[in-house]
Amino acid sequence: MQESTNKSLFLKKQAGFIGTIALVVVTLITIKYFFDFDIVKYLTSDKAGGVFEYIKRFFEIVWTKYIAGTFWYLWNNIVVDVFWKGIVSAYTILTGWVDKN
Repeated sequence: MQESTNKSLFLKKQAGFIGTIALVVVTLITIKYFFDFDIVKYLTSDKAGGVFEYIKRFFEIVWTKYIAGTFWYLWNNIVVDVFWKGIVSAYTILTGWVDKN
């Protein structure tokens, strides 16, 4: 019973992903047909490049002013410290076990 439930959930997730891709494709085709809007030409134009540069700059500012300090503190003092101590501890236990045998 559990196996069939897992398979059913997997198929639903897969169908949801494929459905999303199909919806995007149909939407792009509809926009091209009704509005004569070519997404490829727009994305390669200078106008879109300016928009992407603006978005990139926005995220750079948010990262440097608000997120980076906290992220690097957590990474260096918690994640790396905890993992590194765990690795060193496991290595010490392993070398002690190998040396005894």
